[in-house]
Amino acid sequence: MTRKYYNCTLLTDIVLSSSPATQGFYESLDYIPGSKFLGIVAGKLYNDQATTAKAKLDLFHNGTVCFGDAHPYILEQRTLKVPLSWHRSKTKPEASAIFLYHNLSDTDKAKLAGEGIQLKQERGKYIATQEGSAQQICTYSGLQRFSIKSAYDKIDRRSKNGNMYGYFGMSKGSTWCFYIDYGKKEYISMVEAVLLSKQDQENVHYIGRSKAAEYGMVKVEALASELTPVTSFESSNDRQYLYAASNLCFYDDFGRCTTAPTLAQLKLPKHAKIDWVASQIRTRPYRTWNQKRSSRDADRQLIEKGSVIVIELKNGVAIEQIKTDLASGIGSHKSEGFGQILINPSFLQPIVGTPIVEGMKLSAGATSPYLANAYKAELPKRSFIVQQDAETDDVLKNFLNRSRAQYKELLDIDELVNKFVQENRSIFKAVSASQWGIIRRYAKFAADAEALERLLFADKGLLARGQTEKIWRKKNRRSILYNKLYKSNLKKHNILEFTQKLAAEMAKY
Repeated sequence: MTRKYYNCTLLTDIVLSSSPATQGFYESLDYIPGSKFLGIVAGKLYNDQATTAKAKLDLFHNGTVCFGDAHPYILEQRTLKVPLSWHRSKTKPEASAIFLYHNLSDTDKAKLAGEGIQLKQERGKYIATQEGSAQQICTYSGLQRFSIKSAYDKIDRRSKNGNMYGYFGMSKGSTWCFYIDYGKKEYISMVEAVLLSKQDQENVHYIGRSKAAEYGMVKVEALASELTPVTSFESSNDRQYLYAASNLCFYDDFGRCTTAPTLAQLKLPKHAKIDWVASQIRTRPYRTWNQKRSSRDADRQLIEKGSVIVIELKNGVAIEQIKTDLASGIGSHKSEGFGQILINPSFLQPIVGTPIVEGMKLSAGATSPYLANAYKAELPKRSFIVQQDAETDDVLKNFLNRSRAQYKELLDIDELVNKFVQENRSIFKAVSASQWGIIRRYAKFAADAEALERLLFADKGLLARGQTEKIWRKKNRRSILYNKLYKSNLKKHNILEFTQKLAAEMAKY
């Protein structure tokens, strides 16, 4: 099995709801499912006559090629979901140690309760491990942005009444990392020819909801360097820990989804035992939408990623053999990235000794309930979200420059209007407010400066006819106004704006 990693950069916000329903409130996913990348490749290759039936089965159905989920890319690593065995103090989560719940004895729980410490399960975060002599674990909470939208009424050309809706979207600019496992190397070129194609706007693809609107644009690139795998530790007793690095889906003998897998489904020996009391798992329904058939597939019940299953092995079973068996994944839907397992990952290793936390000494020895690795506060958003500099963004830079220039022109027009009013207020005092109102209305609806000139100053224009003609002829008022509009340094495209503002001001005197 050859594993290759890829970066997925969000060029716009993307919306990945946890349900295909179109009404009601549904939480957004905090990862990009591998099925989305499978769908991108299938959209190009499935109906391609050059793709054989055998290749279609291997690429999209039988797990020969597995498309992994995309997680946040932090510290040059593909992060993993925080294990559900991690618990922290509910009242002081940042100050307390990390407790491994599967190592807490009844005595430890009683002592915690006596000290007034209530534990809370860590959820909805990702971890990035930095391997080395001083191992650290960093956490990051997935960043979501909520937007309120309205449906469009094509007949009335406005927002449709009673059709407001909201979207939780992953923020654009963020970088995500996913992998693809190739059972056969000849499929690498076929998949990358689609994902990394330079023909369609430089490997730009669309995933998630509202792709025809403003959401869903992503860019996929091959990862230049290999990622460091998570190290494992050797358990000092018969207990071993299975960490769900991806979602797990199992079916019983009757073809129904089950969240209580058997030893055979976990690829464990018959004499092994699953400790369900110590295990920490979460389950949820998984609803899928088949875009090709425009209909829903059967709902699934799955074990969420981050779950920890505790098993007990006896009779000297070689853990290396189990690791080999689990390397190819477990359960169903492995082509969509399901079924990935880590055995005894380093972030589940307890410390050895007698720790003291918050003035309370707990049980000592190898079964200590504390995590061996130091805990680091949440990473700043800048480590995950790319903050684009306006000066390097030509589109944004040009827009800001145009807006600034337009605003400056409006200020210049206001200054010219104020100056003209102060200098000529006494000359135009005989002109009534209704006359200025007509001039303002002409300027408002005139097509351009030339049309306004004909409406006002032509032989049969407003200022050259009727009873008011003699008022405009006296004191050379018509010529003064004409020279200001068409003989001064006033720009042609600003004449209409200047006339409207001038008429509004002169009508006050």
